[in-house]
Amino acid sequence: MIAPIVLQEMQVGSRQGRFAVFRCIYAGWLLVQLLFMAFVHWIECMLFAVKPAEIWAGFGTSYYRLFLGQHFLLLVLATPLLAAGAITDEKVRGTLQYLLTASASPAEIIVGKLLARLFRVLLLLLPGLPLFCFFGVYAGMEPEVVLVFLASTVLVACGVAAVSLLASVWCRQTRDAVIGMCVAAIALGLGSAFVPESKQVLAIFSPLPALTLDSESGRSSTFLKMSLAWLILIGLCVGVAAWRLRPAYCRQLEARRKGRHWWSSRRRPVADEPIRWKEQYLDGIAPLALLRSFPRGLGLLLVGLATLFFSGRILLDSLPPEVTPGDLWRMLLGGDIAGLAAVYAALMPAGTRFYWQEFYVMLIANLVVGIRCAGAVSGEREQQTWEALLVTSLETRALVRGKLWAILAAFFPYLLIHALVALPLALLAGLSAFGWTLMWLGATVVAGAFSGAVGIWCSARSRSSWRSLLGTLGICYVGGFIVSVLAMFLVGIIAIIFVLMWTFLQRGGGAFMGGGRLFENIMVVGICLLVAGVASLLAWRLPISAEKRIDAQERVRQGPWRRRSKERGTWQESRRADRW
Repeated sequence: MIAPIVLQEMQVGSRQGRFAVFRCIYAGWLLVQLLFMAFVHWIECMLFAVKPAEIWAGFGTSYYRLFLGQHFLLLVLATPLLAAGAITDEKVRGTLQYLLTASASPAEIIVGKLLARLFRVLLLLLPGLPLFCFFGVYAGMEPEVVLVFLASTVLVACGVAAVSLLASVWCRQTRDAVIGMCVAAIALGLGSAFVPESKQVLAIFSPLPALTLDSESGRSSTFLKMSLAWLILIGLCVGVAAWRLRPAYCRQLEARRKGRHWWSSRRRPVADEPIRWKEQYLDGIAPLALLRSFPRGLGLLLVGLATLFFSGRILLDSLPPEVTPGDLWRMLLGGDIAGLAAVYAALMPAGTRFYWQEFYVMLIANLVVGIRCAGAVSGEREQQTWEALLVTSLETRALVRGKLWAILAAFFPYLLIHALVALPLALLAGLSAFGWTLMWLGATVVAGAFSGAVGIWCSARSRSSWRSLLGTLGICYVGGFIVSVLAMFLVGIIAIIFVLMWTFLQRGGGAFMGGGRLFENIMVVGICLLVAGVASLLAWRLPISAEKRIDAQERVRQGPWRRRSKERGTWQESRRADRW
């Protein structure tokens, strides 16, 4: 029964036109990247008079390394998107029970889904294979490297697809499966950063050491270790998924409610605005349903402890070399104010580390708010409760704005706890760290409102939470990157003109040094203000657009803007009649 399942999956996948569009986009990106690198190496050849053979060898080596990195990065990112919905889509459509009652066993269902999704992933990455083989020759690639590359691609894709299928078995929706995998990946990244042994274990799964051109002697042993690690992971994930497929789905169909525990979160009584109460206190900010049963106080405590840990570690790393954490602790217990003042004066600059810490906090906060808002409306449709909300007396503005502001209200206490812990520690590290922390906290507020508005807008226009999530992440991160690049160019031109005018007016020998510092300050402040202005404008306009779409296409009665436009049209018609 494996062959019919594979055939059915491939037929369904062939009807999705977006898959071919993504493959064309990837091929176009490879072509643009190739032309850009060729142009750069041609400029180097013209400027430095390098021989063509050396240019081609350097170009082939650099392109080989770049291609390997982005190939496996795209493989890890695209495989969950294509494989995580293998089981959850069947659950949403209500067709998984028919597969389970047929003559196919759970193991055959899992293996068939795995093979079909693996084929789609490899088909997506197919445009890069000719470029890899062609330019790998100029980089000095041996023929066996091509075989290692193909085998590594299949192993990594199959392993990530197996993990995605296991998450799809345990979750009810594709969105929850992908979010669960992201949380697991973040946990593994943090574990490898603080536990050196786990980093060595995770390094076994990397295919890059076996594909480097300098490791020909140990390539076979490295490849065998990597293959064995991925095969063990694939076997475990496929076995557990086949074992838990039927029990997990039966439990989800029964939807048995567990009793409230002593540690479960306590909710406030229902207020006058039921939509805001539901989104803020019933659903909260947690992107996964498993996390919503925990009390909010525990989440606030964990956020505060995590901020204290990371900020405190930055401070400890900034201590002078002759001062140890034990010495600092003895000074604190002994009340040695003079010694503490001397240590504070000798602290190494930590502004850059606080800069990157708050930058990552902004990205994580943007991700959490976007995920929650991406399922605000589409999640109601999937639960078949959206129609019941539309026939109530609540206005469309109350539905959309109530969900948006409730999610933001559930998010801001966590940000406030983080700020109360991070700002004093950043002030101890210096004014630079305090300034960067304060700036990124303000950017986090604006980014949270922007990602929430984008999520609501995508959720109102999408049929499923999965498509809404993809649209939200694409607009927030890809769109934010494009806006930042355009802002950098625009502010850079303005800053250059202003610095030239300032240098001309100064008419001094040291004007260029001051002008360089002035240019940096104008760039930082201008880019921040311009990006924040665009994000604030979109955060104001996108909920209005979502309200208009819901009111025009899904609701019977018309919103206030429709009434105003209709009255304006009637007034214009009567005025034309009076003229005639």
